[in-house]
Formats: sequence, C-alpha cells, structure tokens
Amino acid sequence: MFRPWGQDARPAWRAQVDHEVLRPLDAAGCAAAERQVLAIGLARHPAIRMVGPHVRADLLVKAATAAEAAVVAGRVVEAVHREAGTDLLGPLAAVSARRHPDVAPPR
Repeated sequence: MFRPWGQDARPAWRAQVDHEVLRPLDAAGCAAAERQVLAIGLARHPAIRMVGPHVRADLLVKAATAAEAAVVAGRVVEAVHREAGTDLLGPLAAVSARRHPDVAPPR
C-alpha cells in the first residue's frame, strides 16, 4: 500500500483527517508535523492546523480508491504525530478523500 511518491503511479487524492486532541497543538507543533509529512515521503502538500477541538491534516496521498486514500492518510497522520513528538491524538473524528485533478510541484 505504501510506496515512495515518485515511484507511485496511482492517482493523487486530497485527504482530510481530523482527530480529537488531548490538548491543542501550537504553531510549532503543527509545523513539526508538516515537516514530518514531507520527511516520510508518502504524502505531499501538508497543512496541519487546529480547527475547533480537532487537529486537521490536509495532504495529498497516492492510492487506487478514495477508501484506500482515507486509510493511507489516516495512517500517515498517526505516524507523523508520533514521530514529530506531537503524539496528542485522541479518537479519529473524521477522514475523507477526493480525487485530485493535478499535483503542483512539491513545496
């Protein structure tokens, strides 16, 4: 299921993953999680921020279907928060994915 971005011919999906959090992430925590998304190489264009009581991760992932993209995004987000030291995640609140028509150059 997981392949490096450049070696993955599957389509890109814009995924959104919301988790409840034990305490809000500050800007530094969100930035650390975004850097970690790029470091693991399985997703692109991360945006991680607090939205009400949830931490929301928006990112591009590669997958064959929307359901697979949602699973991939959820797992990437969990790993990212653990590796970035922002392991404050509570239960998964929501996850969704929609086909992304094109992909801008990596940032």
